[in-house]
Formats: sequence, C-alpha cells, structure tokens
Amino acid sequence: MLAPNSSDQMVTGNNELLKAGIYAPTTGGKFSAYFYEGNCGTLMTLYSQYSTNPSVFVNPTKTVNKAAARPGDTVTYTVKHTMGTFYKTAMTVYGKLEITDVIPENLEYVSAALTNGAGTNITGQGTLTYDESTRTLKFVMSDAWRNNISNYNGQVLKFTVTTKVMDFEGYEATAENKATLSYENNLSVDTNLVTTALAKPYMVQIVKSIPDSADQLGDGHGRPTFIFKISGKNTGYVRYASVTFGDENASAGWTFSKENGRWIARSQVLELADDEYSVAELDVSRFKMTGSSVYSSGNYRRFTFENEKDNWQYFSHKSVVINRLRGGAAGE
Repeated sequence: MLAPNSSDQMVTGNNELLKAGIYAPTTGGKFSAYFYEGNCGTLMTLYSQYSTNPSVFVNPTKTVNKAAARPGDTVTYTVKHTMGTFYKTAMTVYGKLEITDVIPENLEYVSAALTNGAGTNITGQGTLTYDESTRTLKFVMSDAWRNNISNYNGQVLKFTVTTKVMDFEGYEATAENKATLSYENNLSVDTNLVTTALAKPYMVQIVKSIPDSADQLGDGHGRPTFIFKISGKNTGYVRYASVTFGDENASAGWTFSKENGRWIARSQVLELADDEYSVAELDVSRFKMTGSSVYSSGNYRRFTFENEKDNWQYFSHKSVVINRLRGGAAGE
C-alpha cells in the first residue's frame, strides 16, 4: 500500500489512518501480516478504528416515555445503538460492548431487555446485572455474539429499561438520566440526557390563622367558624370545607396549634383530580380578613388565610351555625 502523494491527500497527523494503510479484519482480535520496511519514513502502526476514530459510531440515543410522572407510574427508558456494517463502517469487531445506566433517585428498577434489529429479545446473549447499592444497571455482551461478523449489519439494538416512580419527600422532584456505551477499554460514549418531572397528585391544603386571645376565640360570643369554597378551574369541581376554632368535634380533618401568638388550624391534605384549583374564604360575620397567601410546589397548593374579630359587638352570640350530616343507622 502506498500513501497518496497529491497536495490534497498528503498524509499528516491522524489523516494517515483515513488516507493510507491496510484495514485488517480480525478473527477474535487476531490477524497475520508481513511488513517490509522501506525508507526511513516508513512506519506501520496497529490500532483499533473504534478507539482511534470514534466518529465511526452513530451516537447512541436515549428516550423516555414520560415527561411527567407521579408515584406509582411506570417510566420506561430506551437506548438505541446502531451497529456498524462490516467492510463499510466496521472493519473489526468491537473490543467489547457494554451498556451502563444509573437509575435516577426516586425511581425503582423493575426490568431491562435488549432486542436486536428484528425485535428479537437477545438479553440472554449477554449478562445483565443491577447493583442496588449504586443503582447501576449494566449489560455486557458475550464474546460469541460480539465476535460474530454477521451481527455487524447496521441493525439497531434497543435496550429498554422499565422503572417505577417511588414515593419521595416534598411534592416535586426531577429524574435525569443518560446511559453510557463502551466499545473498547478506552472508549465510552454517552447518550443524550433525558428528564422526567416527578410530582405528587394534585393536593390542596387550607391554613387558617386568628389571634390567640379570649375575645377572639369566643368568650361567650360563639366559636369562630369559617367556611371555604374549593373550585376547579377546568372540571367545574366544587367542594366546601369548614373549621370551628375551639371545637375539634366540629372540625374533623383539621389540626390546631398555637404559634407566635396566633391560633393555627390546618386542614388535612386533600388529593384531588387533575385541575387548577383555587380556594376562597366565604364572608363570615364578626371577622375580617387581614391577609392571605398561596404556596405552590409541584401539584401541591397551600392556601393561608389570616383573620381577626371586627365589629363583633353588633352580632348575636350565634350568628353562624354550621349544619353537618352525621353517619349512623336509621332512627339514630
């Protein structure tokens, strides 16, 4: 083999690997050849096309089936790798073929499988392991499959990983993931990064605050009672909630505490259908609203209302009465 000597094909630097030399397909990584040295500028270098020229690969890609998910949902990742075509884009077999994938936090590993270009499951052609302590999933292709030249036909291998969203702290999180493919000891190529937003179901909580003083809590003028209307913007969902300070029996699902000179009532967290929710406090006698706010995190919304007694002397001791249905057998 003689190197080209035209001005546009001069052999310089790494170009010599593309413009001159002998491509030697191997069997099990071995081949035989004779080399006769010419003048002092003659050189023979043995190399792997994959470690020296990684551009021969079509970059592996990764996709995820869900951009957003909740606890209990299944999230599936798919890694695609295009095998080289022998005597065209592959002149030697890969030194190895390994796929490594670190499962993101808040996801539970369920299963994985590798299929060939025909869609046949070939997971059994290699070794699949999962290290729970490091959350590392790894597939190592067997030498027998990797050294079979017929597998280098341009087919697309698909590595499918199934996970499940676990419960997590807070109300929202992000699962970011990419995989790594290794073809030689010194050559690894990463896929693109994919992202899934994790959020708990739509939840609404109401917080009510009034001053901690005897005249605010009743003192013979009736217990402070407040009514709230929960509305869904798109579904038309409407629900009412009420709380009575100083009467836990009439305030099922609420908890009470004293904080910084105020009585605080917190409703239980309500899990609701998918929608955009608002909460309004209905006007009640004897109390005026002094402040309100909304906190959002993922699908969680917390509505806070602050009130204090106003013009209470103009109202009777029982200006508001809440009528509630109680469960029980007929006749009770």
